[in-house]
Amino acid sequence: MTADCDCMSRAQKKILPDMGILASADPVGIDSATLDLTRQYGGGTLAETSYAELDPLVQLKHAEKLGMGTIGYELVTV
Repeated sequence: MTADCDCMSRAQKKILPDMGILASADPVGIDSATLDLTRQYGGGTLAETSYAELDPLVQLKHAEKLGMGTIGYELVTV
């Protein structure tokens, strides 16, 4: 995992180990799950490791308020 989106057309330094792939129709839930999983396996959330001065929950709570998804999720391992 890198600090910025891997869609950027530049090489980036890895900041957290690869933890697999998440899939969901809920963009808010998947971002919430990513934060939790990176905290569990990486020692800190992706947000804390990338941009510690920013609170990722501000965006997630606002997105949830707009009806874009929900912070709660059920993780199903396949």
